[in-house]
Amino acid sequence: MKEIMLEQSQRTYLPAAGRDSFLPLYDLLTKLTGADQARKVLLGQAHLRAGQRVLDVGCGTGTLAVLIKRLYPRVTVVGLDPDPRALARARRKAKRAALSVRFDQGFSDELPYAEASFD
Repeated sequence: MKEIMLEQSQRTYLPAAGRDSFLPLYDLLTKLTGADQARKVLLGQAHLRAGQRVLDVGCGTGTLAVLIKRLYPRVTVVGLDPDPRALARARRKAKRAALSVRFDQGFSDELPYAEASFD
C-alpha cells in the first residue's frame, strides 16, 4: 500500500481503500460490504438530539456525516479526515444532498477544535 504525504504537515496517511486509485470505488465497496446498515445501527444507538454537535473522525468520503445530517437536520455535523481527495468527494456529496456539513482536513491525534466542542 502506498502512503500519501499530507503537504501541510508532512505527515503520512493511508487513503481510503488503501490507494488513491480506489477512491472512486470506495462508497460502492463499503455499500456492498454492508456498511450502510452498520451506520444506521450505530446512529440508532447514538441517541442524537437537536442542538448537539457531532464530529465524524476519519470521515473519508463523508457518507456517515451526510447520513447524520439527513436523519438529524438540527444536529451540527463536522467531518475530519487527512485526505484532501476524500474530503472533496465528501463536500460534493453534501452539496448534492443540499445538506450543511463542514469538512476539515486534519488528524485525529491533533484535533483542530477547542476541548469539549462536540457532544
